Amino acid sequence: IMSTMKSRPVWGFQYTHILSPSMLNNFRVGRFKTVMYRGQNKTTANNVALEEFGIKNVRPEAFAYGPPGIAISTFQRAGVADWQPIGADDSNLQFNDQVTWSKGRHTFRAGADLRWLSWYDLGWAIQNGTYTFNGQYSTNPFADYLLGIPSYAQVALRGEGKYSYTLKQGEWSTYVQDDFKVNSELTLNYGLRYELVQFPLEVDDALSNWDFPNHTMLFAGKDVPRRLIPTDKNNFSPRIGAAYNPKWSRKTVLRGAWAMMYGNFRQYEAALQHFHPPYVNENFIYNDVPKPSYTMASLWSPPVTDFKHGDLSGTTVNYLADKAMPLSYQWNFNIQRELPGNFL
Repeated sequence: IMSTMKSRPVWGFQYTHILSPSMLNNFRVGRFKTVMYRGQNKTTANNVALEEFGIKNVRPEAFAYGPPGIAISTFQRAGVADWQPIGADDSNLQFNDQVTWSKGRHTFRAGADLRWLSWYDLGWAIQNGTYTFNGQYSTNPFADYLLGIPSYAQVALRGEGKYSYTLKQGEWSTYVQDDFKVNSELTLNYGLRYELVQFPLEVDDALSNWDFPNHTMLFAGKDVPRRLIPTDKNNFSPRIGAAYNPKWSRKTVLRGAWAMMYGNFRQYEAALQHFHPPYVNENFIYNDVPKPSYTMASLWSPPVTDFKHGDLSGTTVNYLADKAMPLSYQWNFNIQRELPGNFL
């Protein structure tokens, strides 16, 4: 097993400029990039799962060539590890600008944040397959193996294209805020934030979504938008807070705040829409007892790429419906008291 994690040159730049005695601007830009790989380093030069083990329709990519995973109860597991190799090349380019302006009893702040995210992934898949033999047919796990009757089998069959994919996404946000010192006892904080977050797209439009009413697949860039779901443009999130330091108890401060908080989309949420037909057929099959429904000789059926005549009953289909930006409401209230001995 080979495992590497590399951080490419990470750089950042910050420029702070005093615009006036009461106004300050702070600009930042940076880029972060990582490259990760874990798994066998091309253990064979050919597709041994198909050519030597005779497992039909298994087509791993060349970097993943290796013997299938064989798990025989009471024996050490053989073959390549499940879900490997895996690898990713991820980057984040970010721009951020903030302005602070003090005037009288007010301190105004405004800013914007722009991020461009990119993920290249080898694909999280068991490409050569994994097979378990537990002795449920002959009472002897090794005998079941010799008979070629597994109790469980799993594989991700490659259909059209590749296991690997590249996702790209933009996230933009802006905010305004005011800290208002009402008097010597009370300070108010209030502001408004706006979020515009795109759902990731795949650069070759290799994403799709299952249409339950019509029993067919909808393809990115053809039947549905490239990002599968429209970008929500109504993500306004207000927030308000207060700090009260009463004159009759200067060592006590009461604080409270409330805010709406939006999250963002995760890379894996879009990646799931690549790991089903016609791109990748995920198969998870437990065998029947006492009469097996399949053997190693009968595995696997061709991957489904034709939805008019294909049978999806043995494959996993991912369904993305009514997906919206995560939204949470947060509030807090606390009492801060200065105690003897400089304890707070």
